[in-house]
Amino acid sequence: MRSLLSLSLVLLASFTGAWDTCSKFKDIYPSGKELCERMWGDSFKYEPDEDSAYTMWFFNAMANPNNDVASYLGMDPTPDTCALQYYHKSGGGQQPGDYHTGTIAPPSPEGDSFTECHPWKESSCCHSAVVTTPQAINEAYGAGYLWNRCDGWEEGYKMSDACERFFVQEACMYECDPHSGSYRRYTDGEADAFEAWVAAGNPGDYSFPPETDPIWQGTFEHNGNTYQKSVFRGNGVYGPNKWQMFEMPIKASYCDAFYTACKNDYFCGDGDFWACSADYRENPTPGPVDETCEWEDQATAAGWSPPCDRRKLGAVRNQRKLSLAPSAKAMLQGNDDDD
Repeated sequence: MRSLLSLSLVLLASFTGAWDTCSKFKDIYPSGKELCERMWGDSFKYEPDEDSAYTMWFFNAMANPNNDVASYLGMDPTPDTCALQYYHKSGGGQQPGDYHTGTIAPPSPEGDSFTECHPWKESSCCHSAVVTTPQAINEAYGAGYLWNRCDGWEEGYKMSDACERFFVQEACMYECDPHSGSYRRYTDGEADAFEAWVAAGNPGDYSFPPETDPIWQGTFEHNGNTYQKSVFRGNGVYGPNKWQMFEMPIKASYCDAFYTACKNDYFCGDGDFWACSADYRENPTPGPVDETCEWEDQATAAGWSPPCDRRKLGAVRNQRKLSLAPSAKAMLQGNDDDD
């Protein structure tokens, strides 16, 4: 009996510590404004003045409406660089689908197979290989960033197609639109200084102490420039980098439509992608993904230790079903008789 009780406790703990909670969009975000401004941190800003706001989707590949918005805002209407250094196109021998090399390159046309993010076909900062299907886009950044991470939270629940379509659109805009790079959160200098600071033995991404810690006081010198250490804490999950955006104005009508499509779907935690990722990283589900450990290369490249500690949601859902089964609950009652 004691061994069965121990097993049931392990199953219960493995779920509660392995994954964040999920709630309906309408219970997390009061409106489309909060959705756009909270889900990706402060990457986007809800803008009621739609002449001065970008859209995450359009249909005429020959006329990106975001060009006119940029012009209206006094910015370059046709940026000639792909500045988000993650999967954006770059020089230096980058192969389609590879990470940014650090060598800036311009947007360029894609071929006829470029269908998932087709509005950017004529001038794209993403290779077709990065955006082949919704599933490929969803899985590009690893299990901690799945937009449908709450599938199975309730028996039979799966994110609706209407909601998922908006996540695909946002991802296409981020990966493919040259204007996204005009809203980088950090300069190259800040990102390089942070990298040097971490290399000197200081905390890196996912390991930051509280903002009140003395480590964030004072300054750091790098390449002849002085940086406040407080900047290095970033958003509390990631420090300065070359891929994160800051307050790109998005049309209020688009954010509201996003909310309408998703309000009855589920998302994690308090609705912040970064916080959900941190929760997933800190609390990996026990057990291997599968016998071939298919996530190993990606996990190792991302600095996860040990490799293979990323887990599929299916494993979590199975743990949850077991932990909440009546037989498991029964084991938690009357166990004093077995002392």
